Amino acid sequence: MSERSVSKAADKLGISQPSMSSVIGRLRRVTGDPLIIRRPNGMEPTAFAEALVDTGGAFLDRLRELAAHHETFDPATSTRIFVLHAVDYVMATVLPRLMKRVRKEAPDVSIIFGPLDLRTIRETLEEGTVDFAITPTGSVPDTFYGTALPPIKMVCIASATYPPVRDHIDLEEFAAAPHAALTFGDSHSPYLIERVTDDLLSGEGLSRFKAVQVSSVLALPAIVAESDLIAVIPADLAERAARTYPIKIFPLPLERAAPQHMIVWHSRSISDPGSQWLRNLIRGSQNDAAKGSKPNPN
Repeated sequence: MSERSVSKAADKLGISQPSMSSVIGRLRRVTGDPLIIRRPNGMEPTAFAEALVDTGGAFLDRLRELAAHHETFDPATSTRIFVLHAVDYVMATVLPRLMKRVRKEAPDVSIIFGPLDLRTIRETLEEGTVDFAITPTGSVPDTFYGTALPPIKMVCIASATYPPVRDHIDLEEFAAAPHAALTFGDSHSPYLIERVTDDLLSGEGLSRFKAVQVSSVLALPAIVAESDLIAVIPADLAERAARTYPIKIFPLPLERAAPQHMIVWHSRSISDPGSQWLRNLIRGSQNDAAKGSKPNPN
């Protein structure tokens, strides 16, 4: 039902296409309904199939919830695969510390990080194809559970070789300089840190010119290093990038709150011990990062 394709459904379940067709055949015999009908634009579910998914999905969620109360999870021996969706901004800041802890506590556990799409986050969490999503605060579907991660300290970066940037940058220089900015997903809308920056500048009667906008925060240090552009990025990412690229790091000349993100999950994961373990691990790794680098009020 979610894939609208026999072959894609087979791939998702890890079986062959003939086996998937056999499964559908058995379901048809049991229900007495064709369930899916081939159309020119793909497979279309019948009304009975739609109703079956709505009812059966809720039933399966309840079974999973009940089963979770009896499950045990030992990180040291588990071979579980977890799927998380987040933007690469979060991957670049959360994933390094998280994997350090995972490798220490659960050497046979795998983490699959996928790109976050706010248009499909509800569907993927409800289907169970994604265990968690890490999203900007304020973009969490109200029917899901979530917990805030510590704020991320932000800094300004500029090329170490291009003038006119010197040893500091004030508000007027920050606003006047051309910027490399971060966008979000296929919509190319400004990411959280960019929206906050624009709002703060507007409050001071200032604006900025965005010479280039990209969807990958990892590209920003490389772009800045070879140009006269500046950018706003997480402090720990800036420090790592400075070991590779000729860039300078400056405190932000803006009175601002550090951006926050949230871990979001479906109700079926509340009592799942493996999910609880990974959520605690993510929070713990980010709490350690926050203690080591307090958000800069400037």
